[in-house]
Amino acid sequence: MTNHSTIYDKEGNLWVCGSNSDGQIGLNREKNVIGFKCLLSDSSIISIESNINRTMIVKKNEDMYELWATGENIACNIDINSISYQRILIVPTLIMKSKNHLMIKTGGSHNIILETNAYGHKKVLGFGDNTYNQLGLGTFKNQLKLYPFTLSPNQMYDSQIIMEDSLHLNI
Repeated sequence: MTNHSTIYDKEGNLWVCGSNSDGQIGLNREKNVIGFKCLLSDSSIISIESNINRTMIVKKNEDMYELWATGENIACNIDINSISYQRILIVPTLIMKSKNHLMIKTGGSHNIILETNAYGHKKVLGFGDNTYNQLGLGTFKNQLKLYPFTLSPNQMYDSQIIMEDSLHLNI
């Protein structure tokens, strides 16, 4: 569920509008946006994931995948590399780079990343709010750094199918 919209067109433009109370639209301000505005013109974007208070963008530049985000960062659910904590990121901020293919899903205040290398080996990573143990860590402590999940090969395969289906529905 979101209170803002993102549209990525075939020319490589990312258009945004709607609620921007937490900077989730990324236009360098915390003011709602009436009518679509172009946030980025970037043909390297391969997926976009949004929730009520943030937007996550996956790009592929040459042989590197990049995860960018903007919006609420209360439980470091966006900026896992931050040295100085910021509650809100009002412009797209680079979160991580990887040589591996990235897929992302956002929860209320947490994120799950499926990372797949060139050999098809998969790794599931999570970070952010863990108040309800939504990261499956067996604890209720927030995860401020990328945390690898331990899943069986069958669970990894199922995770990819679910994430791929969800991403296709959200775009």
